[in-house]
Amino acid sequence: MRYFSTLLLLLSLAASLSAQTSFSGLVVDENDEPVIGANVYLAGTYDGTSTELDGTFLFETTEVGEWILTITYLGYENWEATIQCDQSAQSFEVKLAQSTNDLEAVVITAGAFEAGEGKKSVTLSTLDIVTTAGATGDVIGALQTLPGAQRVGEDGRLFVRGGAAYETKTFIDGAYVAQPYTSTVPNVPARGRFSPTLFNGTTFSTGGYSAAYGQALSSALILESDDLADHTLTGISLMSVGGSLSHTQRWENTSVSVSADYTNLQPYMGLIPQNIEWDQAPKTSGGQVIFRHRFEEGGLLKAQVQHHASSMALSTLNPQLLEESIYVRLENDYTYAGLSYQTMLPGDWSLKSTLAYTRHEDRTRTIAQINERQDAITGNLQLSKGIGETHLLRSGLNFIYEDTQEGLRFEEHMEEHGVKEPLVAAYLEDDWTISKKLVARLGARVEYRTSTEELTLSPRWSLAYKTGEYSQIGVAGGRFVQTPTTNFLFQQPGLQSEEASHLLANWQWQKSGRTIRVEAYEKSYRNLALQTEKELNNEGGGFARGLDLYYRDRLSIPNSDFWVSYSYLNTERTFDRFNTPIQPGFASPHTLNVVYKYWVNRWQSMIGLTGVWASPRNYYRPDNGALAGQTTAFRDLSFNWSYLTQIKDHFTVIHFSVSNLPGFDNHFGEQFSQQPAADGTYPATTIRPPAKRFVFLGVLISIGEEGASIY
Repeated sequence: MRYFSTLLLLLSLAASLSAQTSFSGLVVDENDEPVIGANVYLAGTYDGTSTELDGTFLFETTEVGEWILTITYLGYENWEATIQCDQSAQSFEVKLAQSTNDLEAVVITAGAFEAGEGKKSVTLSTLDIVTTAGATGDVIGALQTLPGAQRVGEDGRLFVRGGAAYETKTFIDGAYVAQPYTSTVPNVPARGRFSPTLFNGTTFSTGGYSAAYGQALSSALILESDDLADHTLTGISLMSVGGSLSHTQRWENTSVSVSADYTNLQPYMGLIPQNIEWDQAPKTSGGQVIFRHRFEEGGLLKAQVQHHASSMALSTLNPQLLEESIYVRLENDYTYAGLSYQTMLPGDWSLKSTLAYTRHEDRTRTIAQINERQDAITGNLQLSKGIGETHLLRSGLNFIYEDTQEGLRFEEHMEEHGVKEPLVAAYLEDDWTISKKLVARLGARVEYRTSTEELTLSPRWSLAYKTGEYSQIGVAGGRFVQTPTTNFLFQQPGLQSEEASHLLANWQWQKSGRTIRVEAYEKSYRNLALQTEKELNNEGGGFARGLDLYYRDRLSIPNSDFWVSYSYLNTERTFDRFNTPIQPGFASPHTLNVVYKYWVNRWQSMIGLTGVWASPRNYYRPDNGALAGQTTAFRDLSFNWSYLTQIKDHFTVIHFSVSNLPGFDNHFGEQFSQQPAADGTYPATTIRPPAKRFVFLGVLISIGEEGASIY
């Protein structure tokens, strides 16, 4: 729940009340259409803002004298004007000219949704993520509104294009991240661990991604951490589920951010009816420190450490015998530390290096005691260089070392399992500009898994061709391998890596705040872990094929931003305990998302709605794997409202949100007893969300320097 403070923080439009000169205006393109998200600032200061949905901007400064007002937007020529800061209100109307170098630009888009600084084709920005109703400030929740992502309400993780959740991996600054989701108990959805405010770039790749990323069969969530903080700012959050305190200090070449947070859902759950018998509602406490420093020669050092401890306890049905209830308590400790450095080297080579450490401990107390601990050290070293005007060469090394230990104790019986998985990889990739309208990305990745002495070669390729001034087509494909999950490796350490092949093609049109995207794909699986009557082996396989549609419009309706995504999925596989092809229980053939946001100037408020519909999913019997039935169609309509005001001369945001506003009765199949009843049948109980709705109220008070803005 610490992400709610992130949500409120990003909604803040704080500007110092003591500022003396104000600047306002309108920024349009050559067709007199609003330019959304252009950077407007005084060069050499921290004072500035970004243009709104209607192309307008407003900010203040305490600077005096002559300065240069600058407006920048990727794909357009920079606009500059010399102005006098003289304690007056000044207004500008600016028309940006499209950059001649960008008129024929073509970029690789197949399989990738990119957002952030330096991306002209912005799909979801950080602000988009935290203002999407129903996402509750979670990166994962917002990404689930994009095509290709499945809605698995009882789990909460990313399921992409017929792939299980473990087939999607997270990377921060190029390095693989272990355990990116919060710990939870079965049928209580998890959340992403990392705040969207930490990142200035997000790529959600649903297939065919770069050779720089491995160990992901279906999808890669690629996050680029933020650079120096823009300004000094203190945030105080008071929430219906807890509170947080944060402070960021900015110096000329250094910034340090420190935050602490505490959430406890016990008071909230005492007011809202629950489908779970909680003995202790989820509780979390922790904090993080982020350090950034830019050296005189231009190198940038970034360091982050975060630690959080959480716990929850509940009474639930005994999976061995559903007629009985058992007590379950889960405690988790999670630590993440990341260190990255990037700089330019002689010969115009660019160096980017990242080292990360994760420690994850789960302690479960029920009829048995289960302790699980994972230590992971990961790293990435990448060199890149432009060669002439037609090639951008990237080469790099990755390593992953994961040590997972599990101990189980039931009465006098004890079991211990341990798996150590070292892996090293190298990759080489070239972005080749064949012509102004045709670009190719050709690469290959080599991985060596020491535990099984496997050496794998994974070629990757992408092509993009510009078909018109605003449209292009793209194709991509390649081979992808991944180590089986630790649950399987505990039973059979010698399992070979699982494998998938991707082939996808898309068409994209983008102009003046509107984007249309159509993408078809086919994915084939081999070597999936499969449990037969005799052994656990790599004889599983299957396919996933489908069509994704996406439309976003920030122009047609004044002060509005909305997108619609639809996914069609056809998939079957043999895997786990299913020896005959089935449609996996996490796969919905049809998923529709509609996200709408509206800025009400009169009320100084942002209002958002998100509607979701996903077709029923299958669920299966535990004894013979036969089809047992289908879930209900997943339905959700979520609402949020953010009101901007002032308390004691400090800028304040009051935020209210509610998920599943109409109270749709979703259910996610049935949980079967692991032991048959006297008549030979397997008793079952319906799996439902912890509660029909989640209601949140929070207040953020921002205390910043003159001209400070969170954007």
